[in-house]
Amino acid sequence: MAVVQNSEASDSTARVVVQNAYKVYKQQGMTGLQKFSGVFHDALKKFKTFDLLEKCAMIDQFGGILDYAVSKSNGSPRTPYFSGDNVANRLIPWFKAMNVSDDMYHTWAKEVTKEMKLLK
Repeated sequence: MAVVQNSEASDSTARVVVQNAYKVYKQQGMTGLQKFSGVFHDALKKFKTFDLLEKCAMIDQFGGILDYAVSKSNGSPRTPYFSGDNVANRLIPWFKAMNVSDDMYHTWAKEVTKEMKLLK
């Protein structure tokens, strides 16, 4: 059985995650965002909670989307940490262990994208 979560709670989580990740990016660039993601992944390894998995996925989704946009706009190389393959390698084992569906991941991605459009 897949994990089900309240959509409103997830929307709120996406808003907070995206706003905080964006602040980190604005202050420290992609390197800072990578470290920010790493802190959450380290916590996930230690505490193994759905809440942390959701935040890790959202930070990595945000990082991947932002990295693509930045590299496309200025011609810089992509940040390997946020490549699709590396994100998948970090998250898929957790999704399997916590029985999180692909649908949930796609829901999170939509929420992150929606919140990114609201950034100023």
